[in-house]
Amino acid sequence: MIAACQEHSKYFSDFDFQQLITLAKELTILHFKTHETVLFQGEPATFFGVVLKGAVVPVAGGTPIGQPRGVGEIIGEMSLFSGGTRNMSVEAAHDGFLAVVSFAQLEQLASADRGLYEKLSRQLALATLEKQAQTD
Repeated sequence: MIAACQEHSKYFSDFDFQQLITLAKELTILHFKTHETVLFQGEPATFFGVVLKGAVVPVAGGTPIGQPRGVGEIIGEMSLFSGGTRNMSVEAAHDGFLAVVSFAQLEQLASADRGLYEKLSRQLALATLEKQAQTD
């Protein structure tokens, strides 16, 4: 699934095989079902995820916001930069899988593989900026 995700993701397309293997060792894979809430608005933010299969949609106050996010899309990363709590929920539009990386694991990556940490951090920042531009 990670290789297929890389094929569809503008965020991970330039990661090499070894970098993907290193990231894969840090991942927790969550399965979600259609209409299930994957992230909850107001909950403490402790991780970000990458959609490996299926699709999710952001929801604020019970109303879908924007387009569904499919394979290769990053979710939950905005809280890494804004801190605190989730500013919206994310619900499953279709059954699928989410690769989850905790913010603590990301920090550990900074000392274990600085180059990979910096590359991943740039992609997380890019995803955040793109989402902010869509909502402005």
